Amino acid sequence: MTSEQNKEIVLNFYQSFDNRQKDEAMELLSFYFVAHLAGITQP
Repeated sequence: MTSEQNKEIVLNFYQSFDNRQKDEAMELLSFYFVAHLAGITQP
């Protein structure tokens, strides 16, 4: 995958997230994605 393709995926994710289309945004994430959030001890 090229850097341009990765960039497009990231931009599509943020656009979906900003538009509150959670299901669409989650489809763009890898199965192995782990969110690391401040103050939360478990992923």
